[in-house]
Amino acid sequence: MPLRGLKCKVLIIVIMTNRRGFLMGCSTLALAAGFTPTSLLSAPRTSRNVSLDEVSFATLASEIGTEFAVFKDSATPAILKLVEAELTPATHPLARQGQDANNEKFSLMFCGRKQPALTQDTHVFEHSSIGRFEMFIVPVGGKDSNRNYYQAIFNRPVCATLT
Repeated sequence: MPLRGLKCKVLIIVIMTNRRGFLMGCSTLALAAGFTPTSLLSAPRTSRNVSLDEVSFATLASEIGTEFAVFKDSATPAILKLVEAELTPATHPLARQGQDANNEKFSLMFCGRKQPALTQDTHVFEHSSIGRFEMFIVPVGGKDSNRNYYQAIFNRPVCATLT
């Protein structure tokens, strides 16, 4: 009998040690899981940097209605929605003979809140599917006086690397 009791005590100690280790491990895991969502949500987004020369009119036009984060001198971006993408055809006969006759010509129209207002300048744009790139925009009048409108105009050679 005493030997049997000894085995029981050893078995209990082993179980307690494993249980204690298990509970410590679970507590650590629960604590780490509690911090992860907050740190992920507050972490800055990382998009791939792309050259605007690599982004075609078709790619931009397919994003009409989506939002772009626009950064300028501030960590807080202005949010602009792409509302129009218009390809400009060469309609005049002389336009088809010019040096830029084979260029890709189009304009993009964005709208956003009145504040923060963006200036005519090159800004860093970020889009979830396109990536991060720089683009020159100009404030223009719009149909809605409660919003600011911005336009980007392109006249560039068509490159084989356009996506």
